[in-house]
Amino acid sequence: MGGRLPVLDIPALDLAGGASLAVTGPSGCGKTSLLSVLSGLERPDCTRLTVCGTDLPPLSEAARDRWRRRTVGFIFQDFHLFPGMDALGNVLLPASFRAAGASAETRRAALSLLERVGLRDPHQPVESLSRGEMQRVAVARALLFRPPLVLADEPTASLDAAAAATVADLLLELVREAGSTLVLVTHDMALAGRLDSVLALAKPVPLGEIR
Repeated sequence: MGGRLPVLDIPALDLAGGASLAVTGPSGCGKTSLLSVLSGLERPDCTRLTVCGTDLPPLSEAARDRWRRRTVGFIFQDFHLFPGMDALGNVLLPASFRAAGASAETRRAALSLLERVGLRDPHQPVESLSRGEMQRVAVARALLFRPPLVLADEPTASLDAAAAATVADLLLELVREAGSTLVLVTHDMALAGRLDSVLALAKPVPLGEIR
């Protein structure tokens, strides 16, 4: 007898603009899938999903791409920086998807963000940066256009304790200043406790194990 096991089963999730939410739970419980749904990368099997004022399920893939570029800043555990480019070039990457490109104002904003996150040389190749510095560049990139929604997938998990603390402080400070809503996946309960609320996900139970 066949059946479908939902990856995510969240009856309701209402998050006010500018709030912060930590998403916790064991591996395989759907934390990263939730970020994919909130960013429009995955289309959920639901009747309504409103993110930053837009109902996502009816949108085409192209429309979701346009919405995501305007709305979402994404921070990944493994940085997703582009080798062969310097720190400034990586921060300015979101501007390359806009028709006007990187204006002088955007360039000044990028330089200011790099200074805020402690990168003294904006032209330093990313390959020569420490892991903590790489993640600080990634944070600056995500906040370049002060997006309404910032999604962070285990942003401190691959860093040592000192670098993780620095990145967490910078991320929370910059998100608060931008007025962005933050959804952050983490296994670090100390970091989760610094956010406004916590959503703890459970791993789905295979149908054959349900009694």
